Amino acid sequence: MVTREQALNQRRINDWKRILNMPEGRRVVWNLLQACNFRTHGFVPGASDATAFHCGQISIGLYIADKIREANFSALEQMEQEYVAEIKQISKEMEDVEDL
Repeated sequence: MVTREQALNQRRINDWKRILNMPEGRRVVWNLLQACNFRTHGFVPGASDATAFHCGQISIGLYIADKIREANFSALEQMEQEYVAEIKQISKEMEDVEDL
């Protein structure tokens, strides 16, 4: 028998899967991760309040990253690759305009 908590957890995982299956969803989630600076450390020398603030941001980013991995382990890498490809494409388009 499935408990209520298990059913809610499975629904949450399914929700993440649906979001991660859409390019728009991956872009939004990647943007949130970037805003959280989840791949940095939070320490700010001599500023405990700034350190606490940054650690809070990072904590949310790590939570999001954990949920992504739980729903689709390779999605985090996919999002990063898509972001890099998009930046390269935009840079190329800008260079083409400058060459005109």
